[in-house]
Amino acid sequence: MKLKPFSIILIGLLLGCQEDDIRLARLFTLKVDRSYLTESTDNWIVVHDEDGKVLEFKSFESGDELIIETQKSLNNSNTLGVTIINYYHTPSPFQSNYQIETYFDYPIGSQMTLEQIAATEDPVGDLIGTFDVRLTSLGYLDTYSLTNKYGRTCGGSGSTNEYNSEINFQCSIEDIAKDYILIASDNQGNLRHQRLEDVQNGSNFEIDFRNMQNFDEYFEFNFPQSSNVFVIVEGQEIGQLSVNGYTLQYHFQSDTHNKVKVGYLNSLTNYSTWFSSAPYTYFNKGSKPDPNFSFPALDEFSVQNKKIEEFTSTAANDFVYRKSFFVYRDPTNSKLIVNWTVNSSSHNHLLEQLPDEILEIHPLLNFHNLVYSRTQFIFGTRVYPPVTPADPNLNYVEYTVLVTN
Repeated sequence: MKLKPFSIILIGLLLGCQEDDIRLARLFTLKVDRSYLTESTDNWIVVHDEDGKVLEFKSFESGDELIIETQKSLNNSNTLGVTIINYYHTPSPFQSNYQIETYFDYPIGSQMTLEQIAATEDPVGDLIGTFDVRLTSLGYLDTYSLTNKYGRTCGGSGSTNEYNSEINFQCSIEDIAKDYILIASDNQGNLRHQRLEDVQNGSNFEIDFRNMQNFDEYFEFNFPQSSNVFVIVEGQEIGQLSVNGYTLQYHFQSDTHNKVKVGYLNSLTNYSTWFSSAPYTYFNKGSKPDPNFSFPALDEFSVQNKKIEEFTSTAANDFVYRKSFFVYRDPTNSKLIVNWTVNSSSHNHLLEQLPDEILEIHPLLNFHNLVYSRTQFIFGTRVYPPVTPADPNLNYVEYTVLVTN
């Protein structure tokens, strides 16, 4: 049977549409905000399938909006890997030449926005006077701090030993922040506070550590014995809209211990708690720690294959995602460094070499140059893959386990 010309045209149109569908398969959209400066950098986005095979890549500049499409087969992939490459021609003193981030698990058709979030600053009031505080103790004071509701600290100096301590603070008063909180802890683990309300110019306060108030609630972090423990807790007044708050704990001591206490007041809210002692970190923005919280045991985590192209690991606990770090350091140029981080919600990943067009320009990015550094397993309430643009006011809990073997 002969086909009529109309039928032939219709079949041709249908076949053409199928080819267009393949050609126009949309993978990913990248928006580059104008705040994300690229004048002194070379920048690429590389999109991979679930098995790490390169599908497409493009260079980008500030202000671009790129729609990444492909003609290649997705091999039934439901998600993508996205690699962002930044090469800095003249890096800052604490910056490497190459900063590379790979994110697996983006659903096909997703969007990423690159932006530079401007630093937010708290208001500063007019100075209306000064006051002094003398803090004494019959024993050693481990930590002490005096701050207003914006976290601005009064300078403190003095001496502390096992028999007696004396710390003198000199403070400026702002018209918008006349209340202060003094916190102090001793080497027996006692953590106390004292509120100073509506402080007036020329005031002098004599405070004995023994007479300071207990906090309404306490929480204790337990961790392997360490001499490098960092803790900060801040709290804000109800209804306060600011970046910082009163300091309720500030611990940055070199003495060796395996626990540290933090405190919280019912009169404050919107807490921020930072803790760091290798191999653990903890950050809680917006609430107090769960009283039943404890860190997972380190021996439940391990890395079997440390190659960036076929990484494998194990973890006894369900984590949100992990960050695996790889690095190259030029032996003849200490400033020439490649830092490559792979983010994934699974234990393992596969990753194909970058396109030849990029490697010809930047051969240091060849996988055989990279050395495995460490893996950080992230737990908590953070969303992965990350939602962009980021919400700076988002409350969340995040704790991590660092594996270096």
